[in-house]
Formats: sequence, C-alpha cells, structure tokens
Amino acid sequence: MLGADQFIDNGMTVLDTIHAIQAAKGIPVLPWGFGKWFGSRGKIIHQLIQARETPPLLLGDNSNRPNFWINPVYLKQARKQAIKILPGTDPLPLVKEASRPGRFGFQIQGTLDLDTPGSSLKDILLDSTIQIQPYGALENPLIFLQNQLKIRF
Repeated sequence: MLGADQFIDNGMTVLDTIHAIQAAKGIPVLPWGFGKWFGSRGKIIHQLIQARETPPLLLGDNSNRPNFWINPVYLKQARKQAIKILPGTDPLPLVKEASRPGRFGFQIQGTLDLDTPGSSLKDILLDSTIQIQPYGALENPLIFLQNQLKIRF
C-alpha cells in the first residue's frame, strides 16, 4: 500500500485487501516476488489484471528479479491492460543487501503540490498520462540463486 498511514489487517482476500487500501485512501500495489506469482496466487493476479471491475491497482517490480527473466507474464499482461508497473528496490534480509536501496526504481514528471505532497504524488501515480521511467538493472542470475538459497536455508 502506498500513500496511507492506516494499518490493514492480514489474512483478508486480495480483493478485500485492495478495497481496504482504497478505503484508507491508499494505492494498492502487488509486488513481484519469486514464488509469489505462481500457482494459485498467480491465477489470482491474472484475474485481478484482467478484471475491469477491479479498483485501481499498480504492480511492483523489483531488482531481485533475475536479469534473464526479462518479461514475466503478469508484467507483460499488465502493460497490455495499461496498468502501471512501479520498479523499486526491495532488499532481502541479508547483510550484503543493506547497500542496495535505490539502485532500481523509477522517475516521473509532474507537479508536486508542496502543501499536500502525499496526495499530489498519488494523483501523479494514478494519472494515466504520466509515464513511468524505470532505471537500474535486474539481478545477476548467480547472485539471485545465492540469495534465494540464503534466505530459504
């Protein structure tokens, strides 16, 4: 969730969570994650991207995705549906990851109202005419594999 300071309960369905985020005046973002976008969870993501009645939703991409995995199916599907994808750094809970924040992300152009910056930024992110300009690189496959093994074992 972006742009809201309320706590959202765990354990709800994805759609109920999205509605709770909207009620909190936040922006729901489904982040990419190794293992999160497969199986039954992947089917839910597919349905959310395809559904016209789904409230505004953004997808998140992150630098932990290996560089050989250029176009995951749901990111490609989101682009076709004009759903914005926010690249960002999502450091893993490993010591060497502490220096990684900010190495992968995006830039946007817009006018930020300094009296209401949070609300203004949300408006910019949801504006269909504003383009997301990504920067940074995805993970080296060997480092990706090492990181996955370290966090699992």
